[in-house]
Amino acid sequence: IASSFSDFAKMPTPKSEYFDFSALLQKVVGLFREEGDYIRMQISEGDFHIVSDEQLMGRIVTNLIINARQSIPKDRTPRVDIELQKVGKDRLILKIADNGTGIAKEIQHKVFLPNFSTKYAGSGIGLAISKRGIEHTGGRIAFDTQEGKGTTFLIELPLAVLSGLETQKV
Repeated sequence: IASSFSDFAKMPTPKSEYFDFSALLQKVVGLFREEGDYIRMQISEGDFHIVSDEQLMGRIVTNLIINARQSIPKDRTPRVDIELQKVGKDRLILKIADNGTGIAKEIQHKVFLPNFSTKYAGSGIGLAISKRGIEHTGGRIAFDTQEGKGTTFLIELPLAVLSGLETQKV
């Protein structure tokens, strides 16, 4: 845990790269498809290019999928629903929903703290890094949860536009 906190404190400034978020999402989800068919993904039509750190965004999506899968009790058929859509002309929304146990009301305020974990072997750094990386990109992360039914994490990110030779956040 101490080394995780040290890594969090030393986290480098994320890069600013222009890339297709939907392609990244498909690549990450493809890695999990080998485990089974518990993931369902829906991507709306359109261009989903953003300016962010592609590697960091891949880690964030991976972390959210792992968390979703680990929240599902062994006696329940696992299901993780992923949806990517545009909101207006300048934002995207990524939803990652599971049919897990949900997040208890008394710990919901701690979810994004860098020292909080509900896992036996967890360091509590994953969601803190996710929040930091998403906010650095100009986005937001939140969740909606129902105890016993599951949790949906929502990520909102600004889309990028290509103007001349320059890439900018909208």
